[in-house]
Amino acid sequence: MRELAFIFCLSGMINLVNAQDCPHIPEWYFTENEECWTFSNNLSGTVSDGILTLTIEGGDPFMTSQSGLNINAEDNWEILLRMKNNTPDTTGQVYFITTTDHGWRQEMSRSFKVVPEDSILRDYVIDMSQVLSWKGFIEQIRLDPLASASSGTVEIDHIIVTGPDCVKQYITFQSIESKTIYDDPFVLQASSASGLPIEFAVTVGPATLKDSLLTLTGETGVVVVTANQAGD
Repeated sequence: MRELAFIFCLSGMINLVNAQDCPHIPEWYFTENEECWTFSNNLSGTVSDGILTLTIEGGDPFMTSQSGLNINAEDNWEILLRMKNNTPDTTGQVYFITTTDHGWRQEMSRSFKVVPEDSILRDYVIDMSQVLSWKGFIEQIRLDPLASASSGTVEIDHIIVTGPDCVKQYITFQSIESKTIYDDPFVLQASSASGLPIEFAVTVGPATLKDSLLTLTGETGVVVVTANQAGD
């Protein structure tokens, strides 16, 4: 089963906040924010509608994940990146450090080809098993979306570190426009990567739910809604 919780803050307006800001598993979907990636060098970023848009502001642009990932390299050696390159550059690069080796250097990286001036979000599979130092436990990842670009933008839908035989499942909530506590009931919308049905529940707060129809009862406070996908 896969479960995702969202928090609604009711104080005249509703704001949607992803409760999973910093995932403890090696997958990032940028549903509401940058999910603890840091724009470390010549990059800035914004998230909208589940897409992380990066603006390149100079040479050698890169961003780093949170530390403490503790990814088992033996079981997880594919990085799945869905990205749209809006520049003429043709190469990206992934660096990493492990729990026993904290040096960011060339032999702890892998380059990958990207399509220049792309018109779609494209899926890239980066095979880290070809990197001899990809072993033990991965502490942190650095993504250089483009190796030589010094301007332009890149759009990222997701980053996943996985094994080649794993099928990652996730739930995506549709964005919700701002609403007042006096608004009419509205339908919650979500989808799962597996295509299995989604069930909603109000865990806490001044709201009621029938199927996917959420009704705010008028009081201020906090509403927590969970989405559940049954199955494997």
